[in-house]
Amino acid sequence: DDYDVQSNLPRIGLNHRRTRREELLDPGLPVSFGAVSLGLYLRGAFLWGCFFGAGNYLVLRVLCRAEAIAMALKKFLDKLTKPVQELDRVALVEWSEDARAVPIDQIKMREPVFIAGEISSVRLVPRANSAALEVTVKDGRGSVTAVFLGRRTIPGLNTGRRLMLEGVPFRQNARVVFMNPVYRIIPRGTPT
Repeated sequence: DDYDVQSNLPRIGLNHRRTRREELLDPGLPVSFGAVSLGLYLRGAFLWGCFFGAGNYLVLRVLCRAEAIAMALKKFLDKLTKPVQELDRVALVEWSEDARAVPIDQIKMREPVFIAGEISSVRLVPRANSAALEVTVKDGRGSVTAVFLGRRTIPGLNTGRRLMLEGVPFRQNARVVFMNPVYRIIPRGTPT
């Protein structure tokens, strides 16, 4: 036996400790072959294979594949455990970022801005002499209200439909409002 049973050190000298190079070149199989010892042995064998073996490419591919499988499993478990509203909100945030729109919680008042979001409510509100259509749009981070003066309906502006707005927002009471903004309705199933 070249190794001490308790310390797994070579019996060369009394206080001889194995160098990192010695551990890499010869991971050694300890006498007590428990779970910890097996892990250390496999780690040493893996490092030996990575640095000195011919299968570097294969080892790296296996590690990358294992990492990809772990990430896919994490995403799958997130989809199972998160509420549907949270998943919808995250998807809406990603869609508005892909459209290169300004996030609603970051818009500056009284400056032209382009936003993208989903209609959460449509209502007809009486104003002075005529009605106005109020459309609430959310992008997953906040909400704005688009007011279309003199309009009772706009074909295609329904709850759940995605659209892009361009205009100058201002604050009215506690909400952000666009008056008669330029809008573009996004057909269902269209990415942007």
